Amino acid sequence: RPHEALDMAVPASRYQPSGRQYSGSVTPPEYDEGVLVRKVDISGKLSLQGASLNAGKAFRGERVGLKETQEDGCYEVWWYSTKVGVIDLKKKSITMGKGC
Repeated sequence: RPHEALDMAVPASRYQPSGRQYSGSVTPPEYDEGVLVRKVDISGKLSLQGASLNAGKAFRGERVGLKETQEDGCYEVWWYSTKVGVIDLKKKSITMGKGC
């Protein structure tokens, strides 16, 4: 149906398919030397030094990088080049998302 933001045109009249071919494969993340790499399991958990931590279902099957911080027992969780969480092994906790 017509849309005001499109000068009353229908969205289908503005659609243009992408000129790029979708390959269906994504390049796996590469992390710097010294970064621990862990694969998040099917339930959304990752293991670090015997602790099982819930990274979240969004990361199932993904490889994340763990960078040790200045604080003892704390790690930053990275996905590609984005910091997505913080691990505190003393509390056996992981904080994911914007609050990290």
